[in-house]
Amino acid sequence: MNLRLILALTLGLFIGGAGVTLFHDSLPATKGSPEEKASQLESELTRAKSRIAKLEAQIPKATPDIADAARGGMADILDDLKHGRPVDVDRLYQRIKPALREIAPVFDHLRRREQKKEFARIAAHMGEAYHLNEAQQKALQQWMGERAIEDAEKFNQIAYGENSKLEDMIKAAKYQKPKKGLDSFMESTLKGSELQRYKSDRLIERNQEIETEANNRLNRLTQAVELNEDQQDRVFAIMARSSPDFDPSTKLSIPLGNDVRSITPGQDREQAIRSVLSADQIRQYDAYRQTQLQAAQRDAAEMGIKLPPNWDLFENW
Repeated sequence: MNLRLILALTLGLFIGGAGVTLFHDSLPATKGSPEEKASQLESELTRAKSRIAKLEAQIPKATPDIADAARGGMADILDDLKHGRPVDVDRLYQRIKPALREIAPVFDHLRRREQKKEFARIAAHMGEAYHLNEAQQKALQQWMGERAIEDAEKFNQIAYGENSKLEDMIKAAKYQKPKKGLDSFMESTLKGSELQRYKSDRLIERNQEIETEANNRLNRLTQAVELNEDQQDRVFAIMARSSPDFDPSTKLSIPLGNDVRSITPGQDREQAIRSVLSADQIRQYDAYRQTQLQAAQRDAAEMGIKLPPNWDLFENW
């Protein structure tokens, strides 16, 4: 995939999402509503912060603030860009990580505001589908909110830890799923036929997600290597069984066969895929990977960025 496109889409989505949130917040609240009272409190808080900032400005600084630290940490990066030297993306991440760590609470706050809407939607859907009463729906929203806070804390620890790298942040973001852990709440809340229907529905949903993901991964691989029918079946089984959502009860529309050795505990997907390919196919596969890596390196170079040595476009296969 084109690296420039990935970065552009990511940045665009982030800015667009923040813009939608800020626009919504700018709308006037209904007079006498809780939103109006909250707005008044926020205004008072802003004025208080302004007064505190003026007082703090009169006190000599003992340590550099975040802006000073960011400018100091980015000096060599800016110098490299100025003189046309490519900047290693991991090195850039290490420079901006302290600033990201400091402003993380701001992003957490904005994300929680949007999550509340999503949690309300999920609770309403579950209430309608499985006849949850109002108290149960509120309990579900509260449970999802508490879990979201825990997830945010884990993400910040993984992404912004002292030894974390850019790839740690990417992986941490990838595995944040809105419905993670939902089964435990619903199964402790529902009874009888409603519980059985929920389990059946969730099994179908998980199976569809696993099958879609496995097919997408298989299709990407066939762009690099032509596989015969038997190889396609074996690779599909590898992709499905390596899904974090897979369990022995998974039943897909495409049979996985009885070869449970297609991927074993501790064996990564890459090794399992290579075990299916012939020697000629492995050479084709490696050549395709190298071509894709070179294209990504060219795109990065045009932006003044150098990819890290361990960059792997196929890591998530």
